[in-house]
Formats: sequence, C-alpha cells, structure tokens
Amino acid sequence: MRHYSSARRAAAIVSCLRLLFLPMLAVIAGCATSDIPSLTADDARFGQSEEEKNLLARANALDQELDRKGMLLETPALVDYLQNVGQPLVPKEAAQQVGFQFHVLRSPVSNAFALPNGSIYLSVGLLAYLDDEAELAQVMGHEISHVVLRHGIKSYEANRSRIVAAHIADMFLFGTSVAYLPYVASVASYSREQEEEADVAGLRAVAARGYSLDEAIRVFERIQEVKRGEGVEGSWYSSHPSNNQRAEALRERVRKGEIPAGQHRGEGTAYREVAALIAEENIRLKLNARQYELALNAATRSLAEHPDSALYHFYRGEAYRSMGDDPKGAAREHGWIYGKSYNDKLVAEFEGRRNEFYQSAEKAYQQALALDDHLLVALRGLGLLNLARGEYDAARERLGTYLAQNKTLSDRGYIANLLKGINK
Repeated sequence: MRHYSSARRAAAIVSCLRLLFLPMLAVIAGCATSDIPSLTADDARFGQSEEEKNLLARANALDQELDRKGMLLETPALVDYLQNVGQPLVPKEAAQQVGFQFHVLRSPVSNAFALPNGSIYLSVGLLAYLDDEAELAQVMGHEISHVVLRHGIKSYEANRSRIVAAHIADMFLFGTSVAYLPYVASVASYSREQEEEADVAGLRAVAARGYSLDEAIRVFERIQEVKRGEGVEGSWYSSHPSNNQRAEALRERVRKGEIPAGQHRGEGTAYREVAALIAEENIRLKLNARQYELALNAATRSLAEHPDSALYHFYRGEAYRSMGDDPKGAAREHGWIYGKSYNDKLVAEFEGRRNEFYQSAEKAYQQALALDDHLLVALRGLGLLNLARGEYDAARERLGTYLAQNKTLSDRGYIANLLKGINK
C-alpha cells in the first residue's frame, strides 16, 4: 500500500471528503426521518430508501478512499483483536443487515467515529490513551450504537449540516505548507440526546458481555483528562455535556438498576499487549504533526509501563530535540494545548529554553544507548543534536558512525548531505 506524509494524508482526506459528501447534503436535505426504526426492529427497512442508499454508497466510497490514501493502520494482530472485541457487541439483528468492521485510523488525535455502513474508526491517539478492554468496549459499543440507532440519517431531520454520522474535520494549517494537526475529527457533534442514547445502548452491550461497568464508564473520565487539543469535539471529546457528566449519568442508571451488571469476566493483559502495538505509531504521528509536547507526554507514559525501553527514551530525546530546533512550533503547540495566546512573549519563553531542551534530549538519547547500544537512531539523534549546537567534530563522528553501521538506512541521503555541508 502506498503511504503518504501526515500533511499529504490530511490534505487527501479533506479533498476526498469534500468530493464525497458535499453533494450528499443536497440529496438528504428535507428528508423526513422522524420514524426511522433502529436496526434491531422488525421493520427496519435498512438501505431501502433512495436517501439511505446514497448515504451508504458515500460511506463505502469513503472507506475505499481512506484505505487507498494509506490512512489505516493494518497490523494483523491489532485488527484481529478489535474484531474479536467489537463483533460480540453488535446486536444479532443488526449484524444480519450491516457488516460491521473496525479500523484503526492513522491519527494522533483522541477520537472515534462511525459510518452508517457499519465501519467503525478508532484513532491511534485514542487507543494509546485507553487503559483496558472494558474502556475500549464502551467506546466501540457507543459507536456501534450510533449505527444501530441510525443516528446518521436521523440527524438531518433537525437541519444540521451533518456528514454521514461521521465526525470529520478539516486539517488546521498554521501559516505553513505543512499540516500542524492533520486529523479526522468532528465538524459537528450529534445532538445531546443522541449521544446519551448511544452512551446507554453502548453500556448495555458492554454489560451483556460481562465487562466491569465501573471500568467501562471510567473511559469518559479518562478522555476528559485528555489535554485541550489532543482531543477534538465529537462523541469522545464532548462539551455538551462534559464527559464527567456523562459518566455520572451512566453510574446513576446503574445504581437504579436500569443497566444490570452481568458476571464480570477476567480481561487479563490482552489490551495492554495490543496497546503496545500502537504506542510507537502514536508518538511518531505526533512528532510528524509537530505535536512535540504531546509526543513527549506519550513517550513518558509508555516509559512508566516499560521503564527499560530504549526506544521510548529515544523518542523522548526526539521530542526534546524537536522543541529545541523549533521553539516557535513548540510555543504554538503549548498555547494550543493550554488555551494560551500565541504571541512574541510565549515564543521568547520557548526560545529561552532551547538549551534546556537540548540538554534533556542529550540525556534521553544517552539513556537509550545505555539500554541498547545498537539503537542507531539514538546515535543519529545525538549527531543531529551536536550539529544544532555547532559541535561539528562530534556531529561528524556520530553521524559518520551512524551511516557506516547500516548501508540500507532510509535517511542515508539526508544524513550524507548534512555531512557534506559540515565538511565544506
């Protein structure tokens, strides 16, 4: 499969979404949807109206585009795991009408969305933030419920310019040719009532599978802790109501016995093992999107679980070095995360911290090499750090050693050109 850079992937999504969905708004405008039954009803008549046929055709086309543009992470063990967790949450009546499929989207942002054809997308950023399978099951049950309850087509009744029950946003550009935050997210949330309906239906499905309801509900509070900017408005980063309020509303239903808890089954360590498959991808996506501070946080979280991982120490080094190399970008991200104004004062603060960032990067790279002296990328990181500091002899030695150790490096040409520049 052909893969694109983060910026090109984001631009490709925006382009295909406009082509796919803007014409659909005219098709569905004015459509009466008040009496559309759920997929579990005997008279569901799913996909029989011309409006819904068009909706499903557009959803199928988006699936194909996301795949073709390299937006999907298709690690077999990860895909199989998601199918094994998700499929049992689908009501059998719905499964007879819709082929539910679960996908991982190459996005560093915490969110998930569903298409009306049963395609459920979970972002790398969201999966990296979850803690256990019960939390994952609640996310999946919620999105499945949007499809089963046919919220996508129903939302047009209120004359909102929704796009197929998916949460999709344009990429944000910050005055450069590179996307600062390429992501698939939300242009508009579902109504509060629809979100609450999906919350309850999802938790019922989770309860029927024997998951701990306390752990499942905890996902709302976990996502509420996501820093501003690391999540986006939509089903899983909502402000109407807040996720803490949604969690409390579900707990009240459990207390009243409206959602009976089944026998809790052991979940083992399966989710943590699967989460490890996307931890590096999450950090890498964040770095590519110039989310240095968020990448640093993600690497630090992974180190808390795997303290002897040379790779996560290396990524901490990459995050710190990037902040030193690009203090304006680091200031911009910091302001975006914490709602601060991006101005000369904030930029000056981060420029003044350049040496601090470089010192932290050096320490992280050295820790990585101490744990694994064959981790060549950490040696490259130190060489690039030397180059940024003007320490040319050390840069020549380290970058030269890096090139000599492996003849098939993907960045060989780039590093070789840097060395040529030093040697002039």
